[in-house]
Amino acid sequence: MIQEMVGGLEAKLEFEPDNFAGWMQLAKSYSVLGNIEKTKTAYRGAAAANAQAIEPRVQLADLILKSTNTNDAIPKEVARLGKEILFLDTRNPDGLFISGLVAENSSDYRKARGYWTELIDILGPKNAAVSAVENRLKKLPQ
Repeated sequence: MIQEMVGGLEAKLEFEPDNFAGWMQLAKSYSVLGNIEKTKTAYRGAAAANAQAIEPRVQLADLILKSTNTNDAIPKEVARLGKEILFLDTRNPDGLFISGLVAENSSDYRKARGYWTELIDILGPKNAAVSAVENRLKKLPQ
């Protein structure tokens, strides 16, 4: 049943490539089906359909990072997505975290520290994610 819905949505999007909601629904459907590559493609379609939308960029970056080996370089697409997210919202927590990862991966520890310090300020001391970010900060070389 989901497969039929996905097929119909795919066909609709061929004629309505600017249908942001359709792309987001398609991404969620592919995710349920476990098709990561098609999920990524759908999030790319959603981002293209709505240049102001942050959610598809965050979701796409997350999927790419999850499929990247720990010791590999951060993919250029993730770096671009982090920049786009921060362009749209300079205080977006996801954008700050992603940009910190990119900076850390590029050995720009000063920049990573700046992104993650700002992230902690935005999240506030009671947020559960703060301790994980603080741990990353502690591990950065001086």
